[in-house]
Amino acid sequence: MRDWKIVVDERIESLKLSPGAKEEIAAELAAHCEDVVDQARREGLTEQEALERAEAMAGDWKELTAEIQRARQEDGAMNERTKKFWVPGLISFVAATIFLVLISQISYVPRMVVLRSSLAVFIYPIWLAVQPICGALGAYFSRRAGGTRAIRLAAGLFPSLILVASVFVVLLINALKPGRNDIGTMGAALFFRSVIGAILIPAVAMLLGALPFLRDNAGTA
Repeated sequence: MRDWKIVVDERIESLKLSPGAKEEIAAELAAHCEDVVDQARREGLTEQEALERAEAMAGDWKELTAEIQRARQEDGAMNERTKKFWVPGLISFVAATIFLVLISQISYVPRMVVLRSSLAVFIYPIWLAVQPICGALGAYFSRRAGGTRAIRLAAGLFPSLILVASVFVVLLINALKPGRNDIGTMGAALFFRSVIGAILIPAVAMLLGALPFLRDNAGTA
């Protein structure tokens, strides 16, 4: 049985790769070639035919190595985005959602029946007061993961970004309806007041919470 590790080492020896990367790629290519040979043998090919198939599938070793490197770089970039933006952003979003649910439960407390007609006056300021915490959480965890200032800011404002995207989708769907030139049953004035109250003002509050974490730690690039 051919030692594909030796074969691959010989083929990629001239490529400009770090020792660690060369070792990892050689192991991956060798395992790939072995899988091809095993599959060919199961199909009834002779060992020589199986070896020739593996050689043919490998093709240009330099190009194959470059493809593996590109795939690894893309995977690494995706992992970085997940750590620096998506996870911190989701933490901020989940925190905002949990706070909203908890505050909303106030309206169902029996002893609040007398005040129920004016609960919105109390709930909104309380909800707004916790938005800096949500922004701080997103920016903090993004900074811990090494996110840039722009990424930290986006992670801190993630709940508002979700709402903006939702509003955009609703407007787009409404605009595509035949014969509709307005924003639906909601009046324009009420719509813009809702956007200001539910998106813009909370976004400013989240920004205030995120601001301390937009500064780099000592020694951070």
